[in-house]
Amino acid sequence: MLQTVRVDRVVDATGRVLSESRSTADNPRVRAAQSGSSFPCVSDAQRPGLTAHQPLEAEYHGKNDFAQFLFFPYSQDSARTDEYGRWRQQWLICGVGGADGNNGSRMIIAGPGVFYRDGTTTWKLGQIWKEGSTPPSYTINLGFETQAPVKISGGISQTPVKSLKGSPRPPFDSPMDAYSRNGTNGWWDANCTGYCGKAEGSADYQGSVTQGLWEFPQGSQVDVWDFEYRGFFEHYCANPNGCG
Repeated sequence: MLQTVRVDRVVDATGRVLSESRSTADNPRVRAAQSGSSFPCVSDAQRPGLTAHQPLEAEYHGKNDFAQFLFFPYSQDSARTDEYGRWRQQWLICGVGGADGNNGSRMIIAGPGVFYRDGTTTWKLGQIWKEGSTPPSYTINLGFETQAPVKISGGISQTPVKSLKGSPRPPFDSPMDAYSRNGTNGWWDANCTGYCGKAEGSADYQGSVTQGLWEFPQGSQVDVWDFEYRGFFEHYCANPNGCG
């Protein structure tokens, strides 16, 4: 499922939280990529069995906020053999995106998350996200663990402020935490979620990139919709009437 998860906080001039609410917007299952679009998560190789699936989009467009998260699923049949000589299939999903606010709405957290919907068995081989001080632009590359190189690179550009973080767990409380053993999340963080003064957070576009790699027996009937795709963002507004 595609969803955009939003946390709204209203604070006063001292940063005291006056109210907090959460909302979740279900997004259409598939949105066709526009002709001529430059995708932020692309493959640099083609080989038999590699499938680039339809890009997916989670979006929120409110009165003062715009959030957009794009997800790029790739699968590889007969990626490699296990210790018993059995073929394995792999899925690599790259998520990129963030949020921007206007009219006093300031971002606190923004970034994508991907989860394979299984809380009892670990199918994830790897995960990657950017951490540390926010650079003006960056890319990450995880790639398939195949018997021949297949790389997927994802990138983003943003205003350098505060930091980037990531975890198998979501950036704030979410039902997706049940699938964290098969999850990957990357987000930009203003580092003021417990106390945000009037001038903290960010008035600029902020976001991040994350990638996960999962592996299954070759005969498994895995498809794009066995995964959950989430765009997370949290913002606040110093206006006592709130920001939409």
